[in-house]
Amino acid sequence: MSDHQDRKEQAIAYYQQNKVPLRMQDVLNVMFQANPLDVNGYVSTYFEDLAQTPTITRTFALRYMDSKGSAAIGTKIYCLVRNKELLVGQSQVAVDTELADNVKVEDIEAEDEYREHEVEEAIILINNDFREILASANPRNQQELDEKLYQLVEKRRSEAKQQDEQRNIETTTPVAADDGKKGAKKSAKGSGKKKNSQVPIVPDRPKEKAYPGSSAVTALSQSLCQASASLSSLSVYDHLISCFGGDDYSITLPLPMITLAQSGKAALGKCNCIKEFMIVPRSDMPMQDAVAAAAKFQESMVKAAFSKGGIIAKNLNDFGAVCPVLDKPEQGLDMVTDIVAQHGFEMGKDFFFILNAAAQEFFDYEKGKYELTTGALKASEDMADFWADLCTRYPAIVGIIEPVRGEEMEQWNKVCSSVSDHCLVIADRSYERPGLLKERELNFAEFATSGVVLRLSGCTTISQVVECSKKLIDLNNTVILAEGQHETNDATLVDVAIACRARFIKLGAPSRGERVSKYNRLIDLDGELGERRAQWKDLEFPTIPPKLPTPLPETDETGDNAEN
Repeated sequence: MSDHQDRKEQAIAYYQQNKVPLRMQDVLNVMFQANPLDVNGYVSTYFEDLAQTPTITRTFALRYMDSKGSAAIGTKIYCLVRNKELLVGQSQVAVDTELADNVKVEDIEAEDEYREHEVEEAIILINNDFREILASANPRNQQELDEKLYQLVEKRRSEAKQQDEQRNIETTTPVAADDGKKGAKKSAKGSGKKKNSQVPIVPDRPKEKAYPGSSAVTALSQSLCQASASLSSLSVYDHLISCFGGDDYSITLPLPMITLAQSGKAALGKCNCIKEFMIVPRSDMPMQDAVAAAAKFQESMVKAAFSKGGIIAKNLNDFGAVCPVLDKPEQGLDMVTDIVAQHGFEMGKDFFFILNAAAQEFFDYEKGKYELTTGALKASEDMADFWADLCTRYPAIVGIIEPVRGEEMEQWNKVCSSVSDHCLVIADRSYERPGLLKERELNFAEFATSGVVLRLSGCTTISQVVECSKKLIDLNNTVILAEGQHETNDATLVDVAIACRARFIKLGAPSRGERVSKYNRLIDLDGELGERRAQWKDLEFPTIPPKLPTPLPETDETGDNAEN
């Protein structure tokens, strides 16, 4: 009898310590007033709200495949939720590439090797160091955990960079001192030769050397986002809005940039100066109607390409777009315009052009000029006139991505001053990744833009993309989120675009599962948001004035400075 009494007293103490009788009394009183239809569900929800905060118990990564069958990163996050270990977040992330379409085979092979190594290192990083950081953490702390993951990789990248610099210093062979006599003779001997009058070429911005496995940052950031949204019983976009913006956000749906045709340096035909012919729907068009129309446009594009170029022209590229034989840009613009009209729509009214020029891909580095069409070169200083003329003849063009190389700042700004009052001048690869860009003080007097493409890849967190977007919007820039050439079926990017207030999302053509999943997500959100969806205002084109040269000091008749 004493054992039974002891157990009873222990039970009473246990329940009182955890306030169970008090809470049972409270829920019964409140439930009676509420009179819910589902009594057990009401009690369950009441105690769920009192449950301990879910914490991460397991984090691990696997080798997945992307849209091309290449290595990709798959991550999973498990949490202890009401005494059960549950899968709460997962992601599939591809390793993006910056290779141009017209690179050599050995460059492609080197990129494939890099991708394999990057995925291997990312998996090791997630299954070891990142696992320790996330152990017992609350996944709802998105920004805090994003920053911890990012800082670990950034610290190691900085240390590796310092080691490389030190290694280079140690291995550099000292140059013997020269008395100058030999050089003087050479100079005299060559004095009669013709001087090189070629305009010096501004070199490309050096490619950042990433720390091996840094793509793990993006992969886990997406998993944490999914986990936090799931545990809060929110959609991903609502979770991100509550984290970064609060209720003052207007819910706008990003408009898809739909690739209908591709040309460029590596494509058939002579046209080099436009890599992608993209269209965007008017802002008030229902998403289901816009995507359905785009699918019909693409089907007609394939038929038109087949009739002109034969069976090979029916092949689709990495973006899912048809590659017709084009000898000049006007042919592509006219082709899209005609096909859109065949289906009862009008360019400039229902749909608009955004062109991806990708100028770095048709720049001739030996001659220092742009090869607009095969054999037709144009100097950098003449590119502004070229784009201005094209936009004048095709007023449905509302944006150009990378019209010239970003390194040629003077010519870039000249393009801005020529077309920015009716066309967005959009930077893509000309800026750093969001993690660096958000910390950088942008000087539009040196390099001006009215739109910027951001990517959720590499060593980039969702927090950084959202914060960078806010900064750019405050600077009167239109934000575009983009997929890379290597994709997965993960559609998180669409929800992130909403939180970023991105006006456009660049997804490629509406074909193949990895792209269709994102188009379907846009359609789902259009119906899900309902009255919550706000319509975009008319697209604004901030006029970017030309950068004026510094005036020379006035001189008197003798040539001396007048102020002296």
